[in-house]
Amino acid sequence: MKLFRVGRTATALGVVAVSIALAACQGDGGDPTPQLTQVTDVAELGLPGVISVDHAFRLPAGVRVAHYGAHTDGARIVFGVDPPEGRPAAATGRYGIVTLSDARLTFRDASQAGALTDYLAIVAAADGSHLIRVEAVELPPAQCPDIPVTCYRWSITDELMTDGKPRVITTGDRPTAANEVPQPVANGSGVVWLTTDHGIAQVWAYQPGGEPRRIGTQMRPGILSATADQAWVGTPVDDAAIYRLPLSGAAAATRVALPPTAGLATVAGSRVAFRVDESPQSRALCVADLPDPRTCRKVFTAPDIYALYWLGPDALLVSAPDGYSLVRLDGTISRLPLDYLYLVHSDGGRLAFVEQLGDIQVLVVGHLES
Repeated sequence: MKLFRVGRTATALGVVAVSIALAACQGDGGDPTPQLTQVTDVAELGLPGVISVDHAFRLPAGVRVAHYGAHTDGARIVFGVDPPEGRPAAATGRYGIVTLSDARLTFRDASQAGALTDYLAIVAAADGSHLIRVEAVELPPAQCPDIPVTCYRWSITDELMTDGKPRVITTGDRPTAANEVPQPVANGSGVVWLTTDHGIAQVWAYQPGGEPRRIGTQMRPGILSATADQAWVGTPVDDAAIYRLPLSGAAAATRVALPPTAGLATVAGSRVAFRVDESPQSRALCVADLPDPRTCRKVFTAPDIYALYWLGPDALLVSAPDGYSLVRLDGTISRLPLDYLYLVHSDGGRLAFVEQLGDIQVLVVGHLES
């Protein structure tokens, strides 16, 4: 199973200049392509009225965003580039940066040959925006005989966005299964991530200019989220709890009980959202206030809920059998026409995501209407 895969649709969208497509295929290192084509009629994106589009750029034909999606710092939008089918394993991985002011796309190479560049986060620091990236290199099965699926060697880099000189800040010490490759989560001034070893998880925290440090003691793995001063790990349904870890030290995690059958718990601000399994055919999305979330408010129901993500203090993205929905805490539910593998990331109130329109992908930066 590949870690990074994108879906495809069949209908073509407009015409993209051949010169742009060729430049995109040839550009590497720090060489920018010509300006991207902007979507001037945002109605063709089919987005609900609750999302206001600030920028929308058609990517050149042949350039695919890795399925984790894109992030933005308000001046740029950054994404991992999905490798084309049949790409040699030793080829250099790439990631793309679009400057919003002039719509120019620049490709940068990964540090390691063959590295996939899916997971990333952006952190604002005193010297500018820092890009925190995960590079994952697929290993031959013989190097990880105890892992029944595709395995990877990973590292995490930090680079000041304006200079493009990555520094490796940590490296995995063993082959890792695809679902255990760390995913950095930004909390404003830094990032946190979770490593897993034989079913035991460890949370790490990092701020630009420092070094990664352990947070709390080892625990069961789960969904990682973060606020300004705390990390949170939502553990599996059979535990029905979320664990709080102060970022200030190595204290043991504090267990916060959730309603029975709760899972997929994730925190934003002073609220926690989670799925509750009401029956084998019914799931509910619940939102509760911290510090005591045992009483919750249902804001969405579906036959199943696969994943949920905060898009701000009062909105969530929910993945269900019929696709993605944007769920506001006031009860408003809006369908999002997203490819089933793409996420919407919220960075400081700005949304960054990918629209699949025919054979062309569109990078979108926007915000939720109040």
